[in-house]
Amino acid sequence: MVRQASTRFRLVSGVGGAFVLVVTTAAGMSWAQPDDPSAATAPQCAVHELPLPNGHQAGTVLGASPDGASLVGSSNDGGSVGAAVIWRGGVAEPVDGAPGALVDMNGSGVAVGDSVDAQQNHHPWVYESGEVRELTGEGTPSAIGEDGRVVGSRLKPTPNGPPVAVPAVWAPGANDPVDLPMPGEQTGRASDIAADGTIVGTVQQDAYVWRPDGTHGPLRRPDGIPATEGVSAAKISGSWVVGWTMSAGVVRWKLETGTVEAVPGLQDAEPANQGINDSGVVLAKTGYDAVTVTDGVLTTLPALNSDRPMSYPSSISADGRVVAGTAQTNGNPSPVTELPVYWTCS
Repeated sequence: MVRQASTRFRLVSGVGGAFVLVVTTAAGMSWAQPDDPSAATAPQCAVHELPLPNGHQAGTVLGASPDGASLVGSSNDGGSVGAAVIWRGGVAEPVDGAPGALVDMNGSGVAVGDSVDAQQNHHPWVYESGEVRELTGEGTPSAIGEDGRVVGSRLKPTPNGPPVAVPAVWAPGANDPVDLPMPGEQTGRASDIAADGTIVGTVQQDAYVWRPDGTHGPLRRPDGIPATEGVSAAKISGSWVVGWTMSAGVVRWKLETGTVEAVPGLQDAEPANQGINDSGVVLAKTGYDAVTVTDGVLTTLPALNSDRPMSYPSSISADGRVVAGTAQTNGNPSPVTELPVYWTCS
């Protein structure tokens, strides 16, 4: 794997088993080293298993409300089709008449879901005030904004080949998708939307941003990453954006300054399962573990137990106190099972 030659790292032992990793990049940002390294303590986090609806044996958390009070995802009774679920106050609430999964919820409790038919085609829908409203177009939803806008991608027909995915948005109350602007005939996906309406995603090989004022364009590439290498933007919170590239691993942007940096300790993190909060705390999966990086301190979130070592994080609350995701059993001796979990951190 290629590394950025322009990135320098320092590793300083901290207390509580944490490590302070300091990175300085040629992109002009650095993780600050505390005056007293021993004072840089990792958050204290505990893992909790969520209940499943009656008769269900597996489940996964795919998203959450911004405050982390409501978690959304799906559960399964052992069949091939999952059922959408909301967890509130530690109670599982199945969504009647909604096969598939909920993928995100806004602060008003409006959620967006994704159903997959027998031909593996995705169909988005919105869940509001106890009612399911199907959206038109074959598309995959990613997130829902505070104003009710749904972002994701839709399949666009082509004259001489199969349809291609393009970034799309469903306006509040509207059923039909509208393509987001981008240069030329390209492909891509909108992956998340901030409280102010800023949308991030990926267009061709570039991480991309669509701003509320109508302007749009690629996010700055990390230094040393060639134009031929894909850079993705996964999540946005406030002015912070997190994404991934093969050479640098997890990266984050600060939209206010237009700068980008590699996240220390996450060069080998997986391309999915990223998150970020209003303070720039990064969530990722590396190896078997869900981890956060806060002010240069990497924290490994505890596994559910020794028989369920694999953790897949999906969301982090705006204040960083609630992380949610999925724990996967190791399949020995029983079959592999996914279980919904959340972590509380202080």
